[in-house]
Amino acid sequence: MASLVADKANENPSTLKSKRRKFSDEYLAYGFTSTNLNGQERPQCVICYEVLSNESMKPAKLRRHLETKHKDLVRNHNPFSKLKPRN
Repeated sequence: MASLVADKANENPSTLKSKRRKFSDEYLAYGFTSTNLNGQERPQCVICYEVLSNESMKPAKLRRHLETKHKDLVRNHNPFSKLKPRN
């Protein structure tokens, strides 16, 4: 038992497996699709084709990208708000 605790204490945080978010079809409303980069699923903006990190695959961060990088589209109307995923 003590060796198990010692093993956990010696682990480097970078060697621990991090949680990966999965793409959701609701992210289309923010103008993002999914792409696979180096075996990792990542969000890609359909306007500027920028690929964000997996940690950015949160609705708030996707919305922030849309509002800061593409202000002109959001100001007039959000063209992605009416997109529905294909069944």
